[in-house]
Amino acid sequence: MTPTVRTVKIVTIDPDSYEPAYVQLAGLIRAAIDSGELAAGQPVPSEKTLIQQHGVARETVRRAIAILRTEGRVQTLAGRGSYVRGSADEAEIVTLEPGARISSRMPSPAERREFGVSEGVPLFVVERDGHDARIYPADRTILEAPN
Repeated sequence: MTPTVRTVKIVTIDPDSYEPAYVQLAGLIRAAIDSGELAAGQPVPSEKTLIQQHGVARETVRRAIAILRTEGRVQTLAGRGSYVRGSADEAEIVTLEPGARISSRMPSPAERREFGVSEGVPLFVVERDGHDARIYPADRTILEAPN
């Protein structure tokens, strides 16, 4: 039996770049998500793996993941790691009614649990006179204006 040869693509962080290392790392992970190399539901490589692969500090990895979490591309589950989120195609589309007012705010810890959002992901608050406010997680909701 012949041994299997595995090709590993290693892209490094440029320490001389004008972009901070955490921004470069977020870009590399984002590119892997966009290309399908990291698919929805798959774990993002661990902190330890990213540190070893790219020769960066733990804080660099954490800041890169925080950027991707804010963009809604990854979700971090305490004690389990970070996972690639689904695409915008999987988001709930909410058609706004005439006169609706939209604002956004950061959720409380209880709301994060209730809506299943990671830290750093805001909520949309849709209000209309005479109706209770409706709240939607911003990373899984597309607000659509009526035609």
